[in-house]
Amino acid sequence: MFTDTNSFRHRRHHALGLCLLLTAATSAGQPVHAQDQDPASPELDVTERLAVRETGVLLDLPRLKNSAIAKLQPTDLAVSQADRRLQTTRIARLDPASEPWTILIYADALQSHYRTIALASQALSESADMLAELGNVSLVVSASDDRSLLDAERDPELIANALTELANSRVGTDTITHLRRDINTRPIEDVFLEELSFLRERADRLLVQAASVCSLPPCLLLNISNGFELAPSAAYRGVPLTQLTRGAGGTTHGDIATDLEMGLAARGWTVISMALEPTVDDPKRTKNSHDVGTDFDAWKATTPGVQTGPPRSRGNRHDRLPSQALEVYTNPRLEPLRLLGAATAGATLRVQEQVSIELERLLDRWWLFYLTETSTEIGVETAAETAAETAAETADEHPDSGTVLPLSVTWPNQSAFQKRRSVKKRLGFVPEEEPLRVQRWARHSSPTIITDARLRSLKRSRYLLGDLEFTPAEPSQEDISPLKLDTPAAVQFTPLNERPRVRISAIGPAGSIRYQEMALESGGGDAVIVDLPIWARRSPAILEELGTGRWAVITR
Repeated sequence: MFTDTNSFRHRRHHALGLCLLLTAATSAGQPVHAQDQDPASPELDVTERLAVRETGVLLDLPRLKNSAIAKLQPTDLAVSQADRRLQTTRIARLDPASEPWTILIYADALQSHYRTIALASQALSESADMLAELGNVSLVVSASDDRSLLDAERDPELIANALTELANSRVGTDTITHLRRDINTRPIEDVFLEELSFLRERADRLLVQAASVCSLPPCLLLNISNGFELAPSAAYRGVPLTQLTRGAGGTTHGDIATDLEMGLAARGWTVISMALEPTVDDPKRTKNSHDVGTDFDAWKATTPGVQTGPPRSRGNRHDRLPSQALEVYTNPRLEPLRLLGAATAGATLRVQEQVSIELERLLDRWWLFYLTETSTEIGVETAAETAAETAAETADEHPDSGTVLPLSVTWPNQSAFQKRRSVKKRLGFVPEEEPLRVQRWARHSSPTIITDARLRSLKRSRYLLGDLEFTPAEPSQEDISPLKLDTPAAVQFTPLNERPRVRISAIGPAGSIRYQEMALESGGGDAVIVDLPIWARRSPAILEELGTGRWAVITR
């Protein structure tokens, strides 16, 4: 679990009390200052305190005016994590002036037609002032290597210039379409496995890049991509997926899409995917007209499988947009992008006119804060040690510290019947456009989804560099291995935690990923030695300090 050790105040208690340790260790945790509550009755003879961490998740309430949101009480909303109800504490508006978004514009040049990248870059360039108002902008073009064109920039002119340069570069290719041209000349299973391997590599590259850019929300990913089908049997002559995936160990396109959803949502990213296409000219449609454009009722009546609510009296964000904007709900190749937007309280855009609309909506995000609990011992002396220890104990309390948990926020004071009526009455254009939108995944500590992506990237010979500094060390036990292995027998580093806990991960000879977590005996400023198991020394391994998010690649 990542912890901001500079965001805490601490007062030592010798009786039971509540110490609100604020951390960024959930899907969208936002660090805020700790609060001390009065200790319980001095007559109680206790030897531990209850550490309560307050964390926040971002809400989008598109069906409520800001004046109505300001009247909401924390008890008006219910937070559940892995079906466990948690206590809500407060609601606060996100102010980009004091809490700027970390914005990553990510152009996948191997999964996007050059026209898509040009249209998205041009639209974002025209919205450079809005991007600068929201936060710090980075721009990465990803192909066989990642090329950075902007790094945490907030100057509108520099942002616009970099995006204009990208728009004019004609970079981009639709690799999936090119791969499938070989279906008639190669074994169909081989083409499918090559496509699957390509998509896994692209997903891993995005997860690794996103994890390196932002660890504390609010994080905004503007993802330029043309997507891929979740069930591409039609493109492969109707061959069943079970047959196609046999050589991939059962891995499917849907598994890759799910990893993207969980990995990005759990780290607090809001994802707006941009699969833009040129707008088809419609002579009947003008920007000033209120009665032309998309005919919602006609579109619903002729589009099977799409369920929507009735048109809203206040209008909809799709009002007066070309019908192409609705392809995101019917085009199979855009389905993973749509699901990613739903899982991260983001969106998927199809035409340039939607870009400024969605960016403006980000100015109306709200924090909902809630509490999570764990038991900790009395006697921590410093704020940094308190914060790090609490995060480490979360990893202890949950042995699978890499677990990603489902997160939900609901209106608790509505019966199921009332909720159905409310959703039916106020539903947006698609089921994901609900009156309340929130990221749907949270994490305990360091998600193994990110670790897996890093390990697979290392196996592809990609160079990665973590932020945990270490040195090779003599193992605490005799190294009896007769083999010349790829990593040292032990490493030494200085943990941030009072009681450090680490995870060692590596890819085995058969391609499966193996993990081992261990609690170390000392910490709190003293260097510790970690003995690496034999199975983690046959290839580059990853060492992670759970509770801080720090990690390193272990190799000779």
